[in-house]
Amino acid sequence: MKLGVDVQRKGCPWWGVHRGSHPSSSGPATPADKDAEIARLRAQVAELQQEKLVLRKAAAYFANEMDR
Repeated sequence: MKLGVDVQRKGCPWWGVHRGSHPSSSGPATPADKDAEIARLRAQVAELQQEKLVLRKAAAYFANEMDR
């Protein structure tokens, strides 16, 4: 089967594999593992949102400096 980006399905052995059953995973995740992963990802999202805010403010500041 040919995909839109010229990648064949046989070239992606993990294509369509459900999460937790990827060859590199150690087995099915427990609910506690999933909760820990969700908490970690939420913390990462919050951190990235803060970084994006700082970068937006810095970009606005430098854009205003260039207009002077």
